[in-house]
Amino acid sequence: IGLFKTNGEETLLLKSFPGEENARSGIFNDENAVFKFNENKFVTLIETKTDGVKAYISDGTVDGTKTLHDASKGVLSKSPLEFYNLDNNVTLYTDKNKRVWATDGTQEGTKLIKTLSGSNSRKIHSMTTFNNKVYFGFLFTDDFWETDGTESGTKSLFSNINSDGNVQGVIKRDNDLVIFTQRGIHLFDGTNTTKVNTPDITNINYFGFKRIDNNSCTNKAKKTS
Repeated sequence: IGLFKTNGEETLLLKSFPGEENARSGIFNDENAVFKFNENKFVTLIETKTDGVKAYISDGTVDGTKTLHDASKGVLSKSPLEFYNLDNNVTLYTDKNKRVWATDGTQEGTKLIKTLSGSNSRKIHSMTTFNNKVYFGFLFTDDFWETDGTESGTKSLFSNINSDGNVQGVIKRDNDLVIFTQRGIHLFDGTNTTKVNTPDITNINYFGFKRIDNNSCTNKAKKTS
């Protein structure tokens, strides 16, 4: 079992996993097996009996293929890793234990920023960069958080925004975020939130979010009650 690079004509073995006949790569889905870290590097997940799920970063060379997230630093999820780059050369991602990590692309430079607790027992979702911060919610909860890559700057902004229920999704526009909740739509400029006038809706599940242009977006919705 190994991690390979190919251009269709020549194939290079970047890293081998001897004795791990059942090792698996990516998220066990060929479409999402490799994730872009930056313009020159990629990350993939490898699961082995010895180490569990680990993240490897590579620049496409043997010497440049290394462990990014060591198993001793926390178990990674088998779902896709999503990386969010901030202007201060900090890249953020999360593991399945609801911990926020910052990395510079090296194992030594990969550090735990904060462990999220309390009501945040569900999967992080709707992660979006805006104004050099990363914003995110939790699946089926009404919490909405922000982080600037520091422990003190990783905090809950609000819960149950205007009593409108769970955060369903977030879309970034040029000057604000559009936050979809079960019972309303809100605009967030990084400081304040404003509710958008919408039809009288109760308990809506949104799906199929799509940005049309810099100032418009659309979605499909299903009324659940």
